[in-house]
Amino acid sequence: MTTVTLIARVDMQDAMQGFIHNKSLPGLRMSLGDQQTQHQFTEHQEQHRFTVTASLHTGPHDLELEFLSEHTTQGAVEVMDLEIQGVPMGMRIYQCEYSAFGSAQTHHGHLYMGWPGRWKYTLHVPTQLRDIDVGLQ
Repeated sequence: MTTVTLIARVDMQDAMQGFIHNKSLPGLRMSLGDQQTQHQFTEHQEQHRFTVTASLHTGPHDLELEFLSEHTTQGAVEVMDLEIQGVPMGMRIYQCEYSAFGSAQTHHGHLYMGWPGRWKYTLHVPTQLRDIDVGLQ
């Protein structure tokens, strides 16, 4: 069994105009293997801890965090932390990809989701993290 925890924070600010009243608070879904969890944000700067535990076979698996809606007038989301089996990924968190819905571009190393889209981190099972085997069944 592999347990993954991701902390995300909603950002309703616009650097030029301050709080944007015409944007809605986003909802997000995190999935890994056949497991998923979701959350609807209710306030600016709210943080949420997404956690899933999945039984994964040996090999690569995509952890995905995606907006529940493709509606473009939503607040942004920033990935704050990622832990696998309770071990923080630190700088490894930047080994990710972000793609906005409707865009053909994929951005590598982005933790800020400024437009509705999908954030992806590929983990490999088993994974060695500080001498801990992750995801061994």
